[in-house]
Amino acid sequence: MMKKVLLLSYRAPLPVVSGDKIRIFQDLKILSDSFVIDLAYIDDMGKEFNELDKYCNKVVRFPISKAEHFINAIYSYLFLSMPFQSGYFYSKKMQKWIDKNIGNYDYIFCIHIRTASYVMKYNNLIRIIDGVDAVSLNYFNKLILSKGFKHILYNLEYRRLSKYEKQIYKSFTKAILISEYDKNYVKEMGVDNLIKVIPNYVRDIGYDPSVEIRGCSIVFMGLMRYEPNINAVLYFANEIFPAVRDKVSDIRFRIIGGEPTNEIKELNKVDGIEVLGFVENPAIILQEATLVVAPMISGSGLQNKIIESMYLGKAVITTRQGAYGLTHLSGDEIIIAEDTDDFIQKLECWISIEKREELLEIGVNARNYVCKYFGYDNIKSALTKYLIDEEKDK
Repeated sequence: MMKKVLLLSYRAPLPVVSGDKIRIFQDLKILSDSFVIDLAYIDDMGKEFNELDKYCNKVVRFPISKAEHFINAIYSYLFLSMPFQSGYFYSKKMQKWIDKNIGNYDYIFCIHIRTASYVMKYNNLIRIIDGVDAVSLNYFNKLILSKGFKHILYNLEYRRLSKYEKQIYKSFTKAILISEYDKNYVKEMGVDNLIKVIPNYVRDIGYDPSVEIRGCSIVFMGLMRYEPNINAVLYFANEIFPAVRDKVSDIRFRIIGGEPTNEIKELNKVDGIEVLGFVENPAIILQEATLVVAPMISGSGLQNKIIESMYLGKAVITTRQGAYGLTHLSGDEIIIAEDTDDFIQKLECWISIEKREELLEIGVNARNYVCKYFGYDNIKSALTKYLIDEEKDK
């Protein structure tokens, strides 16, 4: 008989249009193959998704307004010593439902630290937390790049998150993070519990081996309301692209990603830069590009944009920070730039037609790499075994 899992999420798994929803949906899809899943989530979209019935025995939505979000966040921050974002995704109705039904489940699976507060008091149950990223690390990176009032807010949230994350990872039965880098960061906080690294599996967003490089273009892909993506694109557009365009006048920089901010939209006015917004099928644009860039200077965790581009057989240039989630690299699957000057130099080098054959070889190596280390079967096996391995249960 299949064991029952209560899956708690801070938002709907669908539509899968951002990194957080990729993780939520992948957890749901994988677990539904081996367990009976009841999904409870905070609903700030006011929309039902019938597709979830394919994966869930039961789906329970808890609608919440923006006003409720902020009231809960402020109250929790001031009076309960919780991070602002954990209070933001707290619902008394969801808590009441959990308290009433939690005894019906073999495992409680929390996605992100934002859902941990719902079950912190249930020390007698098997509770698994998929923290995804080390959230305090993400906020530390934001803190470094911010100024003024934002800097003050990020500093407050970073300090609160550091204490809260440590408390959560020490109290849960099992914990999962998306990369070794995030795991090491959490362990340096003084968490000695066993933390399992389980990355996302790579999604096939439309690989077509017949598509060839056309023209001279570089592409960035990512949700363009997400701050690390905004930081990356602005950094590239201001610090790297102008220097390269001075030497390669026909180069184009194309930005794929929904919900671009006004600051990103303004880049359309820059010669050679094109903000495409949401693209239903981005694979062709990516495959026709000479190179894919991921100039990450903030954020944490595994960059889905990188492994999806590598799966398409593309050579990717990224920063050291962008490659944090990649392990077992031999050096011929991805191009890593150490600083701004190095990024400019490497981009100028690899964009040239003389490097085309070597570039295609990197693309082949990239695809082989992600198929080996980020394939669905491997990730499914790792997550399923980790849940059912009773020897690691407290």
